[in-house]
Order: sequence, then C-alpha cells, then structure tokens
Amino acid sequence: MRKIEARIKPCKLDEGRDALVRVRDALVRVGVEGMTVSEVQEQVPRPRSAWYRGTEYVVSFAPELKIEVVVPDAWVARCIDAIRHAAGSDAETGMIVVLPVDEMIRIRTGERLGRADAVHRLTPEYAPSSAAG
Repeated sequence: MRKIEARIKPCKLDEGRDALVRVRDALVRVGVEGMTVSEVQEQVPRPRSAWYRGTEYVVSFAPELKIEVVVPDAWVARCIDAIRHAAGSDAETGMIVVLPVDEMIRIRTGERLGRADAVHRLTPEYAPSSAAG
C-alpha cells in the first residue's frame, strides 16, 4: 500500500470550479472512496509585504490544501495522473508525494489492519486484476 499526499493551492480555479472539488471528483472516478483533506501553510521562499487595515506586515506562509489517500500499489499511477490532470498545469499548483505504508492500526481497538482491510472497499470495476500482482 502507498500513501499519496498532494498539496494544491486553494485559489487555483478552472471554469469556476475549485481545485479541491476537481481533484476529489477525479479520485472518485478512479475508485478512491475516502480521503483526508487538511488546510496547511507552506513557507514561501521570498516573504512579501502586505497591508491590512492600514498596517504593513510580512507574509511568510501561503495557504495550501493537503489531500491524503491510501491506495494499493497498483493504483498509484492512476491516482497521480488523476490528481495532476485535475489540479491543473500551472507550475505553482503544488506537489505530490508517495510514501510506503507499512502498517495501519485502529486507534480505538488496537486492531492491526491487513492490506485488504486497510484499503477502502475496492469495487470490482476498479480492483486490480490478480495477474497484475
């Protein structure tokens, strides 16, 4: 299993639709049934000045949205493609990070989830074939 973390700029709009909605819809189309979304702050390389109510201040961080999904290894490429196409082609759109998932443990019960249990239910039309490994 792999954890995919995608960071996108929340202000990137395309034809009136929010980038988060486009990414969510794209991931649902490829079979992802659950995701976690967080508002995070990215440190900007060159802080800039801004004015608010007559006072100047330095902007050192920019808002971003972080989308996290855990998927089977066979789904990683299709999820990355879906995120890239949905988020847009702007150079400042964001970044995708793929991490291995060694283990998942349910907090309430301490139950250790196996590979099949840890991934959200796989619908037959999206489940990787057994020949693909």
